[in-house]
Amino acid sequence: MGVNVLFRLHSTQDAKNSSEVIGWDRSGRTGPADRDYYTKTDEKSAKIREQYISHVAKMLELLGDDANKAAAEAKTVMALETKLAEASFTRVERRYPDKLYHKMTRDELQQLTPNFSWQGYFTGMGYPSIDNLNVAVPKSLRAAILSPGSPGPGPGNGE
Repeated sequence: MGVNVLFRLHSTQDAKNSSEVIGWDRSGRTGPADRDYYTKTDEKSAKIREQYISHVAKMLELLGDDANKAAAEAKTVMALETKLAEASFTRVERRYPDKLYHKMTRDELQQLTPNFSWQGYFTGMGYPSIDNLNVAVPKSLRAAILSPGSPGPGPGNGE
């Protein structure tokens, strides 16, 4: 559907073999784009997180939720995004291409995230024959798939 929620896959040339095009995962994206928004403990960062929770709650209210439900859901969003951020690389770590290169077969990807049906996902996206892909931050993808509220076992997700 073109919505990049817990992970984002696209195709690109293999960084270590330019004659091959592979899938590339950029998982763990959060509202505020940098993990520091979630992990820093100073007063300013805490205030930014409070404002973000308020913003998310307001967006949920505008979508039709009552204020109490929206506030609770916004806290859930923050908890999920915090888990994703904690599993992400820092800005400095993301500067090094070798740190972002973890080429895997589809079987290795399935072993990394056993509760998600990659075959079902790739087939549903119209690419049933993807064999290799780069998982930029395996820990981040694993956190995205295994975090509360993310796709778990169920039809098309590992059962």
